[in-house]
Amino acid sequence: MIYLKIGSVEIEYGLQFKGFDLNKFTLVSWDAPGFGKSRPPERDYNNCYQRDADLAVKLMKKLGYDRFNLMGFSDGGRVSLILSGKYPEAVIKLVIWGTSSFNSPKEKKTLSLCKDISGWSNERRAIYEGVYGQDLQDIWSKWIDENNKLGDFASSSLSKITCPTFILHGENDIIAPLEPHAPHLKV
Repeated sequence: MIYLKIGSVEIEYGLQFKGFDLNKFTLVSWDAPGFGKSRPPERDYNNCYQRDADLAVKLMKKLGYDRFNLMGFSDGGRVSLILSGKYPEAVIKLVIWGTSSFNSPKEKKTLSLCKDISGWSNERRAIYEGVYGQDLQDIWSKWIDENNKLGDFASSSLSKITCPTFILHGENDIIAPLEPHAPHLKV
C-alpha cells in the first residue's frame, strides 16, 4: 500500500490496517524516504517516483515477496503505475485511486493555489503537524514546487502494465480530476 503526497502510513492507511483480517491478508506499507517516519533524510525529488518504485520492489523482495498485489493512492498511485510497468512480473493486481500519470497546466494552477497550509482546516493541519511539526509548510511547499515542474512522468509506463487494474477516481477531486486522468489511465 503506497500513499499520497506528504502523508504517513498511520495517517493514510490506519483504518485499512484495522479493517483487514490480518489472518487472511498480509499488508505492507511504508513511508517513502523523506516522508513520515522515514525522515531524515529530506525528500529528494529528483526522479523520486521511479526511485520509490525501485525501492518498493527491493523492500518486497527483502520481505520474501516476489509477487504481490499493489494498492496506491495519489503519489502512491503514481509510484504504483511506474512499478507495475517496470516490474510487470511482480504485480499480480493493481488498484489505484486519486492518481495521475501527468500534471496538466490546470492541476499545476490548482496546486499553486493550495500551497499555503493556513487555508487547510484546523483538523487537517493538526493531523499532518503531528507528523511533520513546524516543518509542515516547508515540506508541503517543496512538494507543490516540485510537482509544478513535472509534466508527463508516468504515461510511458501505462502500456507496460499487464496485470488486472482497478482505477478509482473521485468526481470532485481537484488534484487528480476525473477528466482527463481516468480515461487516460484506462488506455
